[in-house]
Amino acid sequence: MAVALQVRNLFKRFDTDQGEVRAVEDVTFDVEAGAFFTLLGPSGCGKSTTLRCIAGLERPDDGDITLEDAVLVSSSRGMWTPPHKRPMGMVFQSYAIWPHMNVFDNVAFPLKQGPQKFSNAETQDRVMRSLALVHLDGLEKRPAPQLSGGQQQRLALARALVNEPKALLLDEPLSNLDAKLREEMRNELKLLTSTLGITTLFVTHDQLEALTLSDQVAVMDSGRLVQYGPPREIYEAPRNRFAAEFIGSANFFEGTVTDAVETGGVTGVETEHGVLRCTTAEAVARGTRVAVAVRPENVMLHAGASPAGDDVNVLSGTVRSVVYLGNTLDCAVDVNGALVKADVHPGEPVNESDTVTLSFKVSASRVVPVGVAVAAAEQAG
Repeated sequence: MAVALQVRNLFKRFDTDQGEVRAVEDVTFDVEAGAFFTLLGPSGCGKSTTLRCIAGLERPDDGDITLEDAVLVSSSRGMWTPPHKRPMGMVFQSYAIWPHMNVFDNVAFPLKQGPQKFSNAETQDRVMRSLALVHLDGLEKRPAPQLSGGQQQRLALARALVNEPKALLLDEPLSNLDAKLREEMRNELKLLTSTLGITTLFVTHDQLEALTLSDQVAVMDSGRLVQYGPPREIYEAPRNRFAAEFIGSANFFEGTVTDAVETGGVTGVETEHGVLRCTTAEAVARGTRVAVAVRPENVMLHAGASPAGDDVNVLSGTVRSVVYLGNTLDCAVDVNGALVKADVHPGEPVNESDTVTLSFKVSASRVVPVGVAVAAAEQAG
């Protein structure tokens, strides 16, 4: 599939009372045409600043941004396109709805104020088509403040789409909604962008949103892109501890590699709990300090004998806590002073102070560097 949006070696710094803040540090990625691409990370990681640089609301200190055949930013050539000339639509976290306008006038605003002029008939047609896309047709005369939260979110989407942009930029647009409405709008957003086939760049700190909406996820930390790829790859094969910790939950067992692996495969890691067999996607040298990451849902809890064999790791411990979460029991097991989390079926007869055995497959045990690695530039290819 063709690449629609290219970001290369993007840098953005701010001067503050506490000194220079490196908000975005050498960020590089590609977004394929029609793909839903998510920038994911905690507050202050640089994801919104990256989005604002793409939108033209911030001017980067260095880097290049290209949308299809149009160069929007090129530091080497001194090129910078102002935001109103970029063929993009944007939805802000606050929606930025005009409270003194009705629904129709809010959506029509970009058409009336933009560089391209439209006739009244063209404006009417575009606005009504945009409202129909988000299921707000019939409400065009309603004052914008009288809309519900979900309707205001749809209104902001309609306004962003009315100019038929080449890319849609979404800056945490679901964060102001309650949990139930957020789930509904998440499904609607996925369906809408998929139906339109529009290239979408989405910013969120919500792991569930990133996993369920995205074709590609880019994890950011401290201004840097630490890993990006398909959601399943990010979740099941994190390349560093930050990605493993931020997306979902994970148990970590630090130790030293016992078997060198040149091209990735299965290796051993000597930990305080013994040697754990685990998988690695990359070459790793003997004696390297690493951590073994295991998701709680991959940890099996046994009251009696546990499975044995070369494809499973086995630990023993005492249950310290059992928390009922409806569809699962969140169990914490003390293994030689370390708490290991296991997600257990709610029907399992497990109680605090039980002596249990834990097992997890080698294939579910992943080597990650102890430090935070930065995503390699070749991932953008």
